[in-house]
Amino acid sequence: MDGFWCEYRWVLAQMRAPELADRLQLRSLAVTGLLVCRDGIVLGRRNPNSLYLPGFWQGVPAGSVEARSDKDPIDLRAQLLAELGEEIGLTDAVTLTGPLLACEHDTTHIVDLGFRIDTDLPFEAIRDAWQKKANDEYDQLECHSLDRIDLISPQVLPTTRAMLERLAQ
Repeated sequence: MDGFWCEYRWVLAQMRAPELADRLQLRSLAVTGLLVCRDGIVLGRRNPNSLYLPGFWQGVPAGSVEARSDKDPIDLRAQLLAELGEEIGLTDAVTLTGPLLACEHDTTHIVDLGFRIDTDLPFEAIRDAWQKKANDEYDQLECHSLDRIDLISPQVLPTTRAMLERLAQ
């Protein structure tokens, strides 16, 4: 995969005005996790103030790939673990698998790389960590039984929906 760093304001402009995609030709890279705990799959509802699809459910964590240091190569797993700490408050006790898939969002042209994240923790411990330490990326967390993922809200981000479908196979 090849790419280049650009100013985030270019990505933001394309998110706010999708018609700029033909001119800017940006495919912003992001990582998304599907956190599977002892009790099921953890989803977060995007903050109502989010720029992109507020109120939609998504796998946790998620975030744009960014340079943590100009000299370091991109480490997608480290990026995802950093997002997990920032958004959910978990920093260990997890195993990452993937990326399992890549999914391009229709209007923003963000390319999400989807990873599975497994933990033996119960959902209650994850929710407690989120409430104590995490940022406000999500206004709610839910846990869904693995055998009932067909009942998850239709308001789910594309990458999360694709990962859920893959998990159901």
